[in-house]
Amino acid sequence: MFGLGMGELLVIALFALLFIGPKKLPELAKGLGKGLREFQKAKDEIFDQVKNPTPEEKTSETLAEQEKEKENQKEDETVAKTSQDATDIEDVESIKITDSDSESSTNKNTDHKNSDA
Repeated sequence: MFGLGMGELLVIALFALLFIGPKKLPELAKGLGKGLREFQKAKDEIFDQVKNPTPEEKTSETLAEQEKEKENQKEDETVAKTSQDATDIEDVESIKITDSDSESSTNKNTDHKNSDA
């Protein structure tokens, strides 16, 4: 037990008896035993949950995966919409450029006709 022999344990017990007292020592040992027992029980429950997850836990894991998938779909939709908006803006800009080119050529023709007169 922790590399301690019987002699060392006896010395520790005597010091505990002297410092704590004979009246409080049983209460302390009882509380220590309860604490260790609860710790062991909690540890066993955690190991059981890890080895054998309940159907509820499996369901919650599945729901979490579904939520992540929905978020990914929303992100994909947002990216697609953004790229479509960018394409629409490029189309509008090309129309503006084409309109301004035709206006400038119309103005040149008008200016050219005015200079002839």
